[in-house]
Amino acid sequence: MHTALVTLLALAASASAQLAGVNQVSVTPKAPFCRQFGNVREATGSQFNGGQACSSATQGLIPDVNKMVSTIITSPAEGSTVDRTRNAQVSLVVRGMETGFALNSGNQFLLAPQTVDPGSGFVQGMIDITVQKLNGNAAPDARNVAFFRALEQRANNGGFTVDIPAGAIKEDGLYRICTMAQTASRQPVIMPVAQRGAQNDCVRVNVRAGGGNNNGNNGNNGNNGNNGNNGNNGGNRGRGGRRGGRRGGK
Repeated sequence: MHTALVTLLALAASASAQLAGVNQVSVTPKAPFCRQFGNVREATGSQFNGGQACSSATQGLIPDVNKMVSTIITSPAEGSTVDRTRNAQVSLVVRGMETGFALNSGNQFLLAPQTVDPGSGFVQGMIDITVQKLNGNAAPDARNVAFFRALEQRANNGGFTVDIPAGAIKEDGLYRICTMAQTASRQPVIMPVAQRGAQNDCVRVNVRAGGGNNNGNNGNNGNNGNNGNNGNNGGNRGRGGRRGGRRGGK
């Protein structure tokens, strides 16, 4: 079994091109740490649907302490109500990351080291949005996801807006919406110090059928949450609809 080495690529010349932080994959022998566990399979690019695995991939480049990754969800607001029978939006801002770097999650999962842009010094990676139903104060099962979206494209002016289609969330209840900042090969971003702010953000929202402001319904986020559909939430100003740029924090 083998893992991968990667060769860094320069940024794509075309602004519309899908950027790739790594290129050319070649095999190398299993790392000494993984050799200790003869009964554990090695990570070879596929996702793991059962059983343990061991990764021999190098962790990679670590950014300067002044260039750490941070994300924040700007919409929907914490504690707001979302109508699951209508389209909804999640808006977020990214700082300290060169977005648009995403390898194939089917055959290059957890294989490539973390890379850092030689110009900006920011981690090259991507953001996921994940939505889970909550049950009181119990930690949710990570296998249970109500909605998931991988944001493999470049950010627009420092952020993203994600559409959650009507009906995608099936049940009423309390949900959390979270960001997951990761490298091109889908591992969590590696930061230079232990004592720091979180790279990910979450908000909790109430999901109902037929109620809520849905953050401005289809991108109209400047109406104080009053959209004429029982969605007047006491003047909770919609903060979404902001799109961001390739380099967060610029």
